[in-house]
Amino acid sequence: MEDRTQIADFHRHINGLWGDGGGRLGLVGRNLLALPALGALPPEVARLWLGPRHVLGVRGLAAAGRARGVDAVGAWGVGRPFSEAARAAAGRLGVPYVALEDGFVRSLRPGVAGETGVSLVADPVGIYYDATRPSHLERLIADAASGEAGLLDRARRLVALLRARRVSKYNHAPDAAPEGLGDGVAVVVDQRAGDVSVRRSAASADAFAAMLALAVEEHGRPHVVVKTHPDAVLGGRGSYLTEAARAAGVRVVAESVNPWAVLDRARAVYTVSSLLGFEALMAGVPVTCFGLPFYAGWGLTRDRLACPRRAGRVPLEQVVAAAYLRYTRYVDRGAGTPTEVETVVCQLAEARDAALAAVPLPVAATPGAGARG
Repeated sequence: MEDRTQIADFHRHINGLWGDGGGRLGLVGRNLLALPALGALPPEVARLWLGPRHVLGVRGLAAAGRARGVDAVGAWGVGRPFSEAARAAAGRLGVPYVALEDGFVRSLRPGVAGETGVSLVADPVGIYYDATRPSHLERLIADAASGEAGLLDRARRLVALLRARRVSKYNHAPDAAPEGLGDGVAVVVDQRAGDVSVRRSAASADAFAAMLALAVEEHGRPHVVVKTHPDAVLGGRGSYLTEAARAAGVRVVAESVNPWAVLDRARAVYTVSSLLGFEALMAGVPVTCFGLPFYAGWGLTRDRLACPRRAGRVPLEQVVAAAYLRYTRYVDRGAGTPTEVETVVCQLAEARDAALAAVPLPVAATPGAGARG
């Protein structure tokens, strides 16, 4: 579907799929049907599995969707074989492709540990980490409605709640700074090797080396630390920068640690596209971006790349309102029913604190965890 058509039909599709009128969402990826976070969608939205992609192919998926009268076709993310097959099937049917992803407050343990999330993004325009095309989040950030006083006040309170309860995307780690980590460090954020959010943020592996070099130049090697990605900490995935940083004599924070405990000691953060960069903004720490995450290009960060679509300057609370309050949907951890982000933040904080008080949370990687195809 061409972008101008997508724009013209956008509100109609959204109202039909997620509003009072309900809708029929055809899913590619059978285990999506068992995903608890789908409970965040309104009950009027019917979730239908279209069949095995590797058997049906694009034509078969489109035929199944046509037979079931779907209003949209959805799959996990973008840039993966099953998501691109779903997108192609949606194109054949002339309906939107809806990219599904975890939200920004997800769970206790990372997905690689096998724990499902309590938040969900359903984007019929693009997806928040893909800067190569527009996304619904990008449009929500620019939308004047995200800057309404009531919503900004709620966003401001949410930032205070996230900081006070020390809640992040993953919440398994102890809330204590690594031993010997002094105040005023420059934090360089490593990411999972091959992460689609790096490729889709207009960056490459070379950006990580350039990022580390700039941090050392601006702050001095003794004052720079590299924060390893949680998936790499668990041993399930590699990363871009950790080994190179060690070889260069830069300290690596590889232990599991609550991100807020690191941000407490930070005077600057350097990132390609990590959510930790946005959490740094909420913590009042200056951020330099070497890619184009959803929060770059709005006047909040020092950017090494430009995105012409993001021409305006918006306050931090407007981005928080768009991302956490309007773009993402949440389910209650116990009931599995739709709820608000503030409820999920408190539930995760209470569950984390209780678990850590009893015994450190086990976070061993589960083979194949996180695949939705």
